[in-house]
Formats: sequence, C-alpha cells, structure tokens
Amino acid sequence: MRRLLGAVEKNFPGLSGSVEVCMSVVNAMNLKDYENPLGMILVGVPSSGKTTTLDMFEGDFFIPLDDWTPEAFVSHVSKKRKKDLLEVMRHKCLVTAEMGPFFSKKTTEDLSRAVAYIVRIFDGKGFMKGTGNLDDGAIKGHRGDYRFSWLGATTPFSNKVWNVMGKLGNRLLFYNLEAGKMAEDLDWRKERYSVKMAECQKHVRRVLRVIPYSYEWDDGNDDREQVFRIVKLSILLCKLRAVVHVWKGEKDESGKSEYEFLSPMIEDNKRCFNQLYLIARGRAMLYGRDRISKDDVDMVSEIVKASAPYERHLILTHLVENGGSCSYDEMSEFLNCSPANITRIVKKLDILRICEHDKFEGHVKLSKDFSWLVNGTSMKICLSLEDRVLASIHKHPTHIKDVINRFNGEDIEPVLEKLKANGQIMFQTPTMVMRNA
Repeated sequence: MRRLLGAVEKNFPGLSGSVEVCMSVVNAMNLKDYENPLGMILVGVPSSGKTTTLDMFEGDFFIPLDDWTPEAFVSHVSKKRKKDLLEVMRHKCLVTAEMGPFFSKKTTEDLSRAVAYIVRIFDGKGFMKGTGNLDDGAIKGHRGDYRFSWLGATTPFSNKVWNVMGKLGNRLLFYNLEAGKMAEDLDWRKERYSVKMAECQKHVRRVLRVIPYSYEWDDGNDDREQVFRIVKLSILLCKLRAVVHVWKGEKDESGKSEYEFLSPMIEDNKRCFNQLYLIARGRAMLYGRDRISKDDVDMVSEIVKASAPYERHLILTHLVENGGSCSYDEMSEFLNCSPANITRIVKKLDILRICEHDKFEGHVKLSKDFSWLVNGTSMKICLSLEDRVLASIHKHPTHIKDVINRFNGEDIEPVLEKLKANGQIMFQTPTMVMRNA
C-alpha cells in the first residue's frame, strides 16, 4: 500500500489521500460482513484531481459508468437480451467520474425520485419496480444478494441536494479534495499522463490482488477506544445531515419575532456506524492489520466532515478551532455572510443539540454532548489547550473574562502567561488581551 501511495505522490502530487479513501472503500468489500453497499463521492472544484483519482481504478472488477439514469438499474424492456445494470454491477465497483448531472436535477421532485432509487439499491438486496405492462408481468427486477460499491466524483452542490439526502438517510459518503496542492517541484510533469497513470493502476491491482476475500474480522481484537470514536462520529454525522425546517414566527408586541421549527427527523446511527466501521477496517487491511488504529479513524473523521452540509461543517470546524466557542460577529466574518444567516444556521444546530447559542450575549458554543470535539482526541482537528486558547484570542482587543468563560472552568491562566512570555499575545490593559500580528 505504501508503494502505491508513493507512486501516486510521485506522479500526481496531492492525491494520495483520495486514493487511500477509495482503496479503503473498495477493500471493505472483502470483509465477510460487508452487507450494506458503500458509496464514496469525491467532491472538489474542477481540476482538483477527482477524475485522475478515479482513473486509477480500472479492470474487470471496476465498471465505468459515465452516463446513467436511475431507470437503467432495472429495465422495462420486455424480452431484453442484455443484462440490467443491477446485474452487471453485482459484487463489483461502479466508477462514475461525473455525478454532477445526477445532483443537479432541475426540480426537487426529480432529485428526490432519483435519490430514492439509489437509497433502495444501497440496501444491497436488489430492486423491484412496477412496469404497468400486465402482458409482460406487472413487476420486474431482481431480489437477492446484490452488494456492490460505488466511487464517484462531483463538484460542490447546493443545499437542495443536502436537504433531499437528509430525508432519505446517509447512504452516500463524501470526501473533499482541496485545490492548489500541486507540488512546487515540476519534475512530476515530465512523463506523459498515460505512463504515470499506468504505473498507479498497476499498483492498485497489486494491492487488491493480495487481500483475502470474505475475510472474517475479529472485532474482539479491536481497540475499543477507536471503535467508540467511530460511534461518536456516526452520531455526529447523523445529526449534521438531518433536515431542520425553521421560519420566523409572528411578531410580538415589541415588534420582534422568534424562530419556530419542526422537530427534525434524525436517522438512527446504526447504519452510519456500520459504514464508517467498514471503511476503517478496509483501510486497516490495506496495511496488513487485523485491528483498527487511530490513523484509520482519523481518515474516517475527514469523511464525516466532508459528508455534512458545507455551512454546518464550516461552523463546527470554526468552533473547534476556537476552543468550542466564538461570537456571532466572528462567525459572520469567518463565513462571510450576514448575522441573520448565521443566526438561522446556528438555530438549526441548536435544535440538533450540536451547539448552544445565547443571542443576548451574541455567543455560540458547542453543546456538552459534543465537547469531546475539543477536549478529547476524537477528531483530527482537535487542538492542544495552548492552541485553543491562542485561537480564541483575536487581533482586536478581547476582554480577558470572555476568554476565560469559553473554557468552562479550565485553568488557562498559566497558558496565558506562557503565550505572553512567548510574545504570541499582549495585554493592552489588565483586562484586555489581543494576539500579536
């Protein structure tokens, strides 16, 4: 596996992370308890390396699928000579380099119908549908073991798509590719694309060839702390993906109106946990291990962050990097949107009990249920206490009491003294502190 990632970095710098994620998803199919199919969608701007990553996955096991419709899985055609797509992809991996057209359906109804097909197929039990043709049988389809995996790619999509997927469950997972990671050393450009791609494809085939099929994983051998991390990440993802409807209520006598909302429908985390646990084990097997490690779960945490609506992911990340709390003004500046929009987004996270907000004080903080994001070691983005204190102090003067209140009783005075001694912060007055430029 390390040779594969080395070849990727040599030929296509910056893509080893996305290749590792895709390899973990594909390799999970070798587990004996692989029941629910996995779908991994790479998300990135044009030229970020999505298609290049997927081009590495070719051969008899991989089914390239550039153009498709939900109806292709089970055909209505009577006396057909060719197999349905559902039959072709059984126990194999679909590779779709451009899923943008699927996620950009013109209406919410079209998108909901298309996603509903996918949801049923991702149960891995086949698919049956009515044809309306009584002469040829009113119902067509396939029942049985129709497990598969799916690798795809798309550009970032709208909140409409997240809303539809939130109603239908967490079948598809996502991984972000960052643009601008091209190496400064341009030696990697000397060889032709086809030559470099052939080398990476060869390594992909070699790695997958040596992995045992129908491997029976002994979960009693797992590090329980890492398994518990995946449990917490699955709970977080189910909440982040839940659809919340909020709206402004009627104005009171003072002319102000409060947000009203419907109770969100949050999916049970069992399926989500199984998906994330499969991917973690798939990665562990790639490195010849029979138990998951912290590195495996760190990769899973990156998938969780990318599989949440973008604005929620940004707010959560900003809160974690600022010690679990920040002001509305800071959040508005960070997201570059109006305070009204911040209030609406934070209200949704408050309803989901991910965040707590005090509109009178103008502050947002993580709820106690998710304080482990800052205080624990459960996500890759966790920071040390010193880093969190420094992140909570800004380049403009901040009252020292506000900084202390963000850390819920933790003794940060020694940390403040250390940061001051290091020249990282300065006290304008005994009560006002700011970060040095």
